[in-house]
Amino acid sequence: MTGKNNNTNLWVLVPAILAAVMVAGIFIFGDPDEFMSGSFTITILAVSIGYCLFAIWSMFSLNDKVIGDNREYKRTGMIIVILIFAFIMRIYVGMMITGYPTDMSCWTSWSADSAGNGLFKFYSTTTFCDYPPGYIFILHIVGSIGKIIGIEAGTEGYNLLLKIPSILADIAMAWILYRLCVKKLKPTMGLIIAFLYAVNPLVILDSAAWGQIDAVLMLAIAGYLLTLYKKNIIGASLFFTVGFLIKPQMLFFGPVLAVVFIKYISERGWGQAIKVFLISIFSSLALFAAAVIPFTGDKPWYWIFEKYMGTIGSYNYITLNSANIFGMFGLNWVPTDTVKLGLSLGIWGIIGLAATVILYFVLSFINRDNKNIFILTAMLMTGIYAFGLKMHERYIFPVIAILLIAYIYDNRKSILAKFIVMSTAVFINVAQVLALIHIPRKDLIFIVSSGLVVAAYIWITVFCFKNVIKSYRDSKVNLMEASDEAMGFSKPK
Repeated sequence: MTGKNNNTNLWVLVPAILAAVMVAGIFIFGDPDEFMSGSFTITILAVSIGYCLFAIWSMFSLNDKVIGDNREYKRTGMIIVILIFAFIMRIYVGMMITGYPTDMSCWTSWSADSAGNGLFKFYSTTTFCDYPPGYIFILHIVGSIGKIIGIEAGTEGYNLLLKIPSILADIAMAWILYRLCVKKLKPTMGLIIAFLYAVNPLVILDSAAWGQIDAVLMLAIAGYLLTLYKKNIIGASLFFTVGFLIKPQMLFFGPVLAVVFIKYISERGWGQAIKVFLISIFSSLALFAAAVIPFTGDKPWYWIFEKYMGTIGSYNYITLNSANIFGMFGLNWVPTDTVKLGLSLGIWGIIGLAATVILYFVLSFINRDNKNIFILTAMLMTGIYAFGLKMHERYIFPVIAILLIAYIYDNRKSILAKFIVMSTAVFINVAQVLALIHIPRKDLIFIVSSGLVVAAYIWITVFCFKNVIKSYRDSKVNLMEASDEAMGFSKPK
């Protein structure tokens, strides 16, 4: 048997064993009173295993011959069918599952307040809101539509209406992945990638079942990374601002812009870099001010900064249902001031956060291949989630789409394998939270999924390290060859 065949067998075998372990863990060790709540857990199990096996089969079985005709009009028809199917799935799930109680009650209250009392009076009239203005604009539209068509807040129809922006964002992201894949890989591969995202149980759960808005933020993140890939600093800054207006978690992706800009200085020189920097700063500030100032009213000018700091400073627990290293050691919902191994958990979280960001900077500055920006970003976000403090279970959601983008630009099946493992582990984690609200600290499935995320980070990091070192060596070889050619030397034939 060849080495290639051995590798292929491993890619199939490891996720299959992983699925089997999850089955055994749930049925043998699961606490019926705390976890086996009716048929919901069985559904979680069946969906996760089914998707995992389907994705593995897609990796090795689907190709142009399976899909059929490569003509554009047929591919267009197929992607439309896929997106309509994905939309109908989400509508059904959105109607069947009410959503996460806290988030849905917030969306309901905020949309009704902004539509009833006036959009720009929102922060003066609402009793509580820990979100910046970006998504309030969308909630105002949703609330206004509900008011016009006569759907009462708090009803099943209104709950579904609140989920529509995230559902549409899912469909838009699947379309973006399709278009990217058509340009970079075989055109029909775009159908496979779009389908793997559109029917991903984690993606459906987050938007249609839970009712969260991570899918909307993901669109800003995708625009941000794709413009950075093209070294468009100004465009990336605007996408970053849009994301930051939607959710403070956009800050996690700030190091990517910092690396690209520093490299931009060395490539273009200080004069051009300062010009781009000033345009980026002023255009981003103008966009931010345009979104924030109308809400200010009689509040002090710095109210928005207090809003962000209040959001970032809230929830003083080392992990909030997040499948990371702290969850792996049974520290779910443990206060950050709890001392372990001579330091508070908060300090350990800061150390973990700093270490992953520093490692990202080191590898990114060594990197010489621009396409590695996507997998390096996946490494950064997975590391922040796996080792940082105050993480919520859904903060890692963007990594799923980023891994698919990384695959499109790198075209290596090992990236798809990482996508499958991450999708499965995080789906089980997020589904547990939706079922239980608070996952017990010693829950075996939670501990296993936490360990998988930590292992996935190590796996991605090793992959990035190899890629970066290879890109650095290749650049040195290319530089030497260019130097020899300039001096009149040539390679022996």
